[in-house]
Amino acid sequence: MRLAAVRSYTDMVEREQALEGYRVWLTQHLGGDLSKATDEQLLPMTMAPRGYTVEEALALPAQWKAEADQRAAEEAERQAESERQEAERKALAEAQEADRKAVRAIREAETAARVKIAEAKAAAAGATAQAQAEEAAADGQGRAEAARVRAEQVRAQAERQAAAVAEAEESAELAAARARKTEADRIAAENARRTEEARRAAEQAATEAQRLAAERQRLEAARAADARRAQEEEATAELFAADAAQRRAARAEAKAQAEAAEDYARLSSRQRNARRVARMLLAAQPDTPAEEIPHDAVSLRDIQDRLGASQTIAGELRHEAVDLLRNGYTPTPAETSLDPVTAQD
Repeated sequence: MRLAAVRSYTDMVEREQALEGYRVWLTQHLGGDLSKATDEQLLPMTMAPRGYTVEEALALPAQWKAEADQRAAEEAERQAESERQEAERKALAEAQEADRKAVRAIREAETAARVKIAEAKAAAAGATAQAQAEEAAADGQGRAEAARVRAEQVRAQAERQAAAVAEAEESAELAAARARKTEADRIAAENARRTEEARRAAEQAATEAQRLAAERQRLEAARAADARRAQEEEATAELFAADAAQRRAARAEAKAQAEAAEDYARLSSRQRNARRVARMLLAAQPDTPAEEIPHDAVSLRDIQDRLGASQTIAGELRHEAVDLLRNGYTPTPAETSLDPVTAQD
């Protein structure tokens, strides 16, 4: 009772009876060999010293499984969340690395374009200076004309080179812009892909969490149904126990009546007659307390007529009957059935 935290001796007896009944049923179920029982079937006997009832012990495997499923669901949720966070971290790191590469590529392209422009400008300046020197050094009109023509040619060539440089510069800028746009598009596509993967992983994790939640609800419903069945079985067992208690009480009462009848049968004839007179007094004044009923509630003539006794014996019996009533005498059903007496006898 201390181990099971049970304060009622009757409850503890019922637990022991239920455990013994389960042991007998399991032995019969296994063909008389209890050694064939599994650990799960032996749980009521194993857990009884720890305060578990038969129903509570048999419900333990389902409870353990439900708790294990719940732990697995929580672990799956944590794993899915960790994988999602790791995927986001990797996607962010790769996007940052791609941004750095694109910036380096753009800077390298801009540097190369600036170098080409500077080289083209230097070449044009050198050609112009050479033409001017040739024009200044020309001696005579013919040579001046030739120098002028040459200078015009050089100037035209320098202009073409400058246009080519400007075109090259514009082409380099366009190429860099296109490269930047291409890299930005690639990064955006990569980020979108990784975001979609993370979204799908999150949806899968949510679906799995919903499935596990549904499974937990199903297990909880099954556990509740088992608890209801256990309560119904317990109520049925209580009804059986109450019925058995009533039968035991009826048997005890019948036994007590039999013993009382046997004791009454062992009385002498005078003792039984004194009790008959006491019952006559009780029947004569049923509303008066037994110890207050007077002697003359029943006349000596009535006692003589009913018992066939002399007047002297009738008086002595009435005196003994009054003493019996004052000493707490109460007629029993056995006395009434064996030796009936009424006020009209």
